[in-house]
Amino acid sequence: MTCVVLCKIDGIYYLRHIIHGINTTDTLESVREKYYKDFDELNDEFFFCQDNAEIKEILTTHGIKSW
Repeated sequence: MTCVVLCKIDGIYYLRHIIHGINTTDTLESVREKYYKDFDELNDEFFFCQDNAEIKEILTTHGIKSW
């Protein structure tokens, strides 16, 4: 599974990270905790995705046109 991390700054979403190899038993909260051990906490949103189509849908829905 993949986790997409978006950051919202001044009302605009930016792609922060795409994390591959997420265990299917992990929760968003556990992924978030691990993530913030290495990165600063911002106004982030986390999304689990099964494939590239879902990643593209999340990005498009949040106004991100390229990645």
